[in-house]
Amino acid sequence: MQYPLLCLSASAGSGKTYQLAMRYLNLLLLGAKPSSILTLTFTKKAAQEMEERIIHKIKELYDNKNNREYINKFEFITIKDEQEWLKWQDKISQIYYDFLREDLKITTIDAFFQRILKNFCWYVGVEYDFELQEDDLEAITEIFLSLLEKTDFEQILEICYRKKQTLNHILTLCVFLDSFKEMLQQSLFIQKFIESQRENPKEKAMEYARRIQKTYVETFGELADSLQFSNFESLLQKGQTWLTKQNLQDYKRDKFSKTPFNEADFALLKESIYQGLLQEEAEYLEQLYRIFQCFLKAKEHYYRQNNRLSFNAVASKVYQLLAAKFIHKDFLYFRLDSTLSHILIDEFQDTSILQYEILKPLIEEIKSGKGQKNFERSFFYVGDTKQSIYRFRGGNPELFKIASNGMESQNLDTNYRSARHIVDFVNDVFTNTIQDFIPQIAKINVEGSVKVQACTKENLYFEVFQRLEDLRKLGAKEEEIAILVFDNKSVVELAQFLQDKGVKVVIDTSAKLIHHNEVRALIEVLKYIQTKKIQFRQEFFMLLGIEITKSQNKSLEVVVESLAKVKEPARVLLKIMESYHIASLSAKKFLESCLQFYDIGELLEQVERFALEIISSDFVGIRIMTIHKSKGLEFENVFVVDKSNASNNQHGNVFFEFKENGVE
Repeated sequence: MQYPLLCLSASAGSGKTYQLAMRYLNLLLLGAKPSSILTLTFTKKAAQEMEERIIHKIKELYDNKNNREYINKFEFITIKDEQEWLKWQDKISQIYYDFLREDLKITTIDAFFQRILKNFCWYVGVEYDFELQEDDLEAITEIFLSLLEKTDFEQILEICYRKKQTLNHILTLCVFLDSFKEMLQQSLFIQKFIESQRENPKEKAMEYARRIQKTYVETFGELADSLQFSNFESLLQKGQTWLTKQNLQDYKRDKFSKTPFNEADFALLKESIYQGLLQEEAEYLEQLYRIFQCFLKAKEHYYRQNNRLSFNAVASKVYQLLAAKFIHKDFLYFRLDSTLSHILIDEFQDTSILQYEILKPLIEEIKSGKGQKNFERSFFYVGDTKQSIYRFRGGNPELFKIASNGMESQNLDTNYRSARHIVDFVNDVFTNTIQDFIPQIAKINVEGSVKVQACTKENLYFEVFQRLEDLRKLGAKEEEIAILVFDNKSVVELAQFLQDKGVKVVIDTSAKLIHHNEVRALIEVLKYIQTKKIQFRQEFFMLLGIEITKSQNKSLEVVVESLAKVKEPARVLLKIMESYHIASLSAKKFLESCLQFYDIGELLEQVERFALEIISSDFVGIRIMTIHKSKGLEFENVFVVDKSNASNNQHGNVFFEFKENGVE
């Protein structure tokens, strides 16, 4: 093999799946067993597509085993004479039948980790029959609050007050940190400052600040507005202009240049402020670390109670197995029924730091064999850093470069899928954005078009509707159109808007059914019927955007009284939906799911555990989905709708950077 260690950078449409399939086939021709080739990607759909592509190529090879011209195209096959030709024909037949019989390791990276954990679950305190399910943050939050000591609870209240945060904001930050917790050492959060042990730096800052105030008053008999502060917080507020100067005289307003300030006081003031803010940061990070540890403890309680693990939790457990060296790699191979000699990874730019750290020992072992005379191991990965869209769950595109150390790197620069103007647009956008970006060359002879249009946030959905109408007038079919948005909430909002305009849509989102406003409203009205507590009635109206009035309350009471003898939740919900014109896809799906319950109490007991997603793909229509959901799909016409909601500040209060190795 010319390049046993190969990193392939390939944009969408450049044939990377084809290259991976050919790589797999070449390994088989070189004598590798299918069970020794680990082929990984990130979605079930991509894994299925990859397996189908590989099967197709092997079947094609087998069907052409007597076609010498076809066989000669493979770089690893050389036919010198008739005897060798006969041997190759027999070998191809053997490869084909071995492939059909052996255990194929063409799978998602999550499924591979799940397989490892199933084999070694007892080492990390997990039962064999664990279920895979996304974390229920509400359930984890309840456990988290129950585990808090009084001092911990007071610290959370203090953070919420000082940082103007909500509990949900802090928990969201914990979820974010959880995605790469294995890389977070306690020393990053717990730091002691010698200065803080001797004296309070904020008090010292105020001492020097008052000296500056005194000098100004002694000179002019009054205090400038920019010096009118009484505590540390107001000092920072008033000093936003003059505190940034090199010297106090450099500040040209409020007669500062004419005031005989002691510059030593100013220098010591800034140093004390600096130390005070460092101390404040240290206290915040230490509090955050304790809260984060309590959050992780709550998650472990949740996993043990329910015997469920999220995909990230599975990866964490596997990391514990391999990093803590609970198992030897030879034992790992024994339980997996084969030695992994070759690793092929698709969409490598989506690899998280945690996933890379788990695979790293296997990859390093393969790389270490390069100097052997008969090199029988290989590592190949392919991807595109432009398509790195999983940073929110720990994905790090820098790993694409880091993993290529000691490997051959190549680029595929031809796009076989997209129209010319689309390729040109991508080239224009990324040429000055990504270092060492290699422009693509459009292969198909279709022009295509790209349009970027700005509009007001209030008018955005109407503009989408107008552009859809323009496109349909040009002959575009509904099933050929996809609209991509940035979050699940926007999927539901836009779908509802377009449905009201008479547009057929297919919703594709991972948002839980019970998080849709109308579904939440139906749950609240059931709670009201069950308990007669007024807050549930008010919540019902607010979620539907109905003004709470005496007449509205009376109307609801009339509906509720008419249902007094009805026990089945589905019949109750149907009456409520008819009365309040609730007809969204999510509400209908919720109604359908409630048919299994015989009374409201039983439904309310289990409703928060509903794992149903807001999905409707039973009919033809315009597809609406998040950008993440669209990965790997192809459409003739695509809208990207950026609603520009509030900025993503889930980790806005923590800045961090990676070391040179890209993972610590």
